[in-house]
Amino acid sequence: MANVFVCKPFDWISKLRFNNGFASEIESIKHRARDIAERHQRYRYKFNHIPEAAGSNSVVVNSLAYDRRGDALLVEETELVGIENRKNELMGWLVEGGSRFCVISVAGMGGLGKTTLVKKLYDDPAVKKHFQIHAWITVSQLFKIDELLKDTIQQLFDEIKQAVPQGMSTMNINQLKEVIKQFLQERRYVLVFDDVWSTPAWDAIKYALPNNSYGSRVIITTRLTDVASHASTGTVGNPPKGMGALTSLHQLSFVDATLGTGILKELGKMKELRRLCILKLRTDDGMALCSSIENLHNLRVLGISSSAEDEILDLHYMSYPPLFMQRLYLTGRLAKFPHWIQSLRSLVKVYFKWSQLLDDPLKYLQDLPNLVHLEFLVGYIGEELRFKAGKFQRLRLLDLDKLEPLREVIVEDGAMPHLEKLIIQRCNFLESVPTGIECLTNIKVLEFFDMPDEFIVKLREDHHKVAHIPQVYYTYWRDGGWEAYTLEGEQEKEKFGRPTTAIRTYDQRNSL
Repeated sequence: MANVFVCKPFDWISKLRFNNGFASEIESIKHRARDIAERHQRYRYKFNHIPEAAGSNSVVVNSLAYDRRGDALLVEETELVGIENRKNELMGWLVEGGSRFCVISVAGMGGLGKTTLVKKLYDDPAVKKHFQIHAWITVSQLFKIDELLKDTIQQLFDEIKQAVPQGMSTMNINQLKEVIKQFLQERRYVLVFDDVWSTPAWDAIKYALPNNSYGSRVIITTRLTDVASHASTGTVGNPPKGMGALTSLHQLSFVDATLGTGILKELGKMKELRRLCILKLRTDDGMALCSSIENLHNLRVLGISSSAEDEILDLHYMSYPPLFMQRLYLTGRLAKFPHWIQSLRSLVKVYFKWSQLLDDPLKYLQDLPNLVHLEFLVGYIGEELRFKAGKFQRLRLLDLDKLEPLREVIVEDGAMPHLEKLIIQRCNFLESVPTGIECLTNIKVLEFFDMPDEFIVKLREDHHKVAHIPQVYYTYWRDGGWEAYTLEGEQEKEKFGRPTTAIRTYDQRNSL
């Protein structure tokens, strides 16, 4: 039985040797390249789910990712809306669910309090009393399975105040899993795996957990619905019939639109909602959803995902959208650009995935006064993107991913005057760096991922066009690992005859 509750870095290896005079410079390059790989890992997971909504109104545009899970453990219960009710529901599943083994997935966008909620539950005296063994394991995006298993073993043996088995440091992954399984086989246990970012990560863990008949429970927290579903064999926690009575609810993490139009109509009664994510929306249900969203005047974050990649999101029925919306995530094909987006003057972040727009989307977005973060993944089908003079006045981050048959990006003088980071990924028909990139005087980072070799050759030839940009990288997936190169390393090679700076990381799936 399983329930869904809806609510160390990579090992970098450089085999190159450098003179002492370049040591500090190389350390700086390694640090920045490490950041690239970590960000690319996040992008890879993003391709399979609706992106998270940030927990505040700020938009992070630098290279460093701030992990808020530690802060989440310090949040008081009174700071989270409705946490007591959610905690009580989870408590019922934990201690009253019978003797069968159960996995409970707590899923939701970043900033919704998943870790805080589960930690309060985990520390509850009733939970401590009910289970013989307790362990809290943080998984995170970047991890080594052997270290994760060793950490789990250490916590388990600490629970019984015994030393870990001799030779644990030299055990292979299968041996480590066997230690865990044997330890837990005859005990009622509760284990929390916090921040699980991929289905392979969960698969690597689950085979170490015995499916005994002692009423044991495993809780995972995740931002990804596919991970939650994968870990669970059943679904509990979908919005109930009559949920419109919850008029004071602020956050509704995920709503499965396949439950019917009745659920979508109920949403319109929840007038205090600030965050809403709709999954598996069918074309025919677009009208009902739009009608309800028009009533959600306090909505700040909206995510909508279609039932399939080619399913059309029919969202043109909305005439009066929530004007204070700040973040919008649309995953699904758009027959035409939703006209109402132009009126959202408070929009800070917009993300289009699978949109496959035939009409240039920039003309609808370029005058939004507060837009600072814009991403397209298979979002536009056209050969040219032109950023016009005086437009996108506050944009700071632009990510163009898998736009085909895009051949040219043009930046007119005065466009995107505050852009700090430009990311271009898997645009296989793009012929060169954006025309007019010299006009982007505030840009600090230019990153390319999995671009054709011909493009990189042209990039090297045009290095003078990007000479004003402090950090220029291009990254390939080769032989089971990411190789990040710096353009400054290329120029060093030309000038001094030294090899290109290449720093390598192996993808975590090699260690699973």
